[in-house]
Amino acid sequence: MAVANCQLSETAPRSDVKSRVLLTSIAVLNFCFAALGLFDLFQFIRSYHTEAVAHLGLFAVWFCNALFNILLLAAGVLLIRRPDKGRVFTTRVLVSEIAYFLVFFAASNLAPQPIAHGISTLFGVGGGGLSFQVLTLYPVWAIVVLRIAKVRKTEHTFVPPDVV
Repeated sequence: MAVANCQLSETAPRSDVKSRVLLTSIAVLNFCFAALGLFDLFQFIRSYHTEAVAHLGLFAVWFCNALFNILLLAAGVLLIRRPDKGRVFTTRVLVSEIAYFLVFFAASNLAPQPIAHGISTLFGVGGGGLSFQVLTLYPVWAIVVLRIAKVRKTEHTFVPPDVV
């Protein structure tokens, strides 16, 4: 007669704690970058609004920056409250930010010179809310850390049964 002895290894809780620490760290960084971005964006809007007339394109860039910062705040809350769903939501927000940056970069490089200059000016003047993320490459390395947290959480911690 064969007897199966199945056990969880001793590292299962420890791995889950490490994953939780990584997710909480990204949540705190989300709060910091979003707060810093919104503060910078609102200060820039206030100073620019008193000195010059804003165009529709500039309002669109400001709206997108504010939207990304608000989504980053929501992602931080979701990472703390529901880590699995928060990780997916945060990854989607960060990937969309990277796509946003790449679209502006490609548009400013591929468009004719007068249009490219206008696009670069819009992003340079209106992109104040996300500038800290661009300078630190936060969306790129945060996605890597989120992936590491997922791998840590789902790593194989099951000890195969002993068959006698």
